[in-house]
Amino acid sequence: MLCQTDHQTFASRGLIHFPGLIPEAITEAAVKAIYKPLTRLGFRRDNTWQLPAINDDKLQRAGIVGLKDTKGSAAFRDALTPEVISIAKELAGEAVLDDIHRSPQLLFTFPNADIWEIPYSIWHLDAPRLPDGKAPGIQLFVVLNNLPPGGGGTLVVAGSHRLLNTGARISSKEVRRRLKREPYFASLLSRDSAERNQFLQQAGHVGEIELQVIELTGNTGDVFFMDMRLLHAPTRNCRDVPRIMLTHRFISPALVADYGKVIAD
Repeated sequence: MLCQTDHQTFASRGLIHFPGLIPEAITEAAVKAIYKPLTRLGFRRDNTWQLPAINDDKLQRAGIVGLKDTKGSAAFRDALTPEVISIAKELAGEAVLDDIHRSPQLLFTFPNADIWEIPYSIWHLDAPRLPDGKAPGIQLFVVLNNLPPGGGGTLVVAGSHRLLNTGARISSKEVRRRLKREPYFASLLSRDSAERNQFLQQAGHVGEIELQVIELTGNTGDVFFMDMRLLHAPTRNCRDVPRIMLTHRFISPALVADYGKVIAD
């Protein structure tokens, strides 16, 4: 299903974007499942958002708690189409656990800030570097409503999956500590670096490896596939509508052996 250029892009950047991969009927059903509890709680009325103030943490938390009713939604599982599963397996280059009986996880962010800026303190990995030097899995992100820049989309450092594949297990915390030895990451992860949004426009390097901060933005039905070795971070939502995405991980057997079980969403 993938062409040579797709494989080269993923090998180099650890991230690939497929516009409109999820059919409209599936995204509409998933959004409907999300709107149901939000309408009951008063966050939607007459098909219009009734949003809390960006600094009203208590009300925002109430909305997030209400969305727990969507966990395990069949409408979310439908987003794992045969095409999505096929791409994930092909990008992995080896066996991955289908894990299709668990529903994708909802990523929902109310508008919560006036100013958008690249964070410095919450960059992380969801899994360690493994001794085999390969990806611990493939994580996908599905856009359920149009997601513009500044709308709360996840940030990733494209190319960072190619670093620190040393043939030893390295924890997420230790990967971050070692990366900070490099000038590019020392600046990205420092509160003192000025004009932080320049990381979106300017590529950096560690040796010959090109690095670029990418904001996951796109249109309804778009899907991003990410090598789980990529450093990534959540962001604020400075737009006037919530960020609504799904995420799901296809885990490698090596990561299951490392943890003793499939890591939870």
